[in-house]
Amino acid sequence: MPDSPRYAAMDIKRLTAKQLILATNAKYPDLIKRANKQCHQLRKEYAIGSRDGFKRDWRQDRAFYNELRLYNACTNGRRISYVRFYGPPTAETPVWVWCSCPYFTYNLEVALTRFNSSSVKLSNGQLPIKRNPRMIPHVCKHLILALKMGLNQKEDLVAQAQEEAAQEKSAAASQLSKLAHKPITKRIPLRRFVSPDRGGGLVDL
Repeated sequence: MPDSPRYAAMDIKRLTAKQLILATNAKYPDLIKRANKQCHQLRKEYAIGSRDGFKRDWRQDRAFYNELRLYNACTNGRRISYVRFYGPPTAETPVWVWCSCPYFTYNLEVALTRFNSSSVKLSNGQLPIKRNPRMIPHVCKHLILALKMGLNQKEDLVAQAQEEAAQEKSAAASQLSKLAHKPITKRIPLRRFVSPDRGGGLVDL
């Protein structure tokens, strides 16, 4: 995994995409089956994200990530799921996930937040004593689909943006250096004012 400052948030211990998928398959295989049968994709978005939200601009002082948003229509309603890859979109990359479904809110939001792989947004922040008393980290059926789609992405948009920014900065510095060291070959004409009684205006020296 990259150690570039662009992934500054990677120093926080998070679960990987592989760990979440394997845990879900081992403990809750029915969620995998339900994901494939009960949901279908409406729309997906894949772009650079930052701490300030879904961003496509670039600032050097932010921690960026590759973010996939998946909009699903399921038998029990429409949901939106988020997967943030703190690195290239691979199985070994640390991730942050979130889903708008009730299962995620009451079973997983607090549990995954304790692994720094989610955030408390809709739940009351209390431990899921009844629904997930062992705090087993896994994902809902909507996030199963989102993770799969995220892993199918081939582009590390953050790395590309960083490379483009570096190239632009290098090109600008190179151009400035050339201008600073370029010899002056054209004579700059010297001029002086002519008094009004001699016609006024400027004349070349």
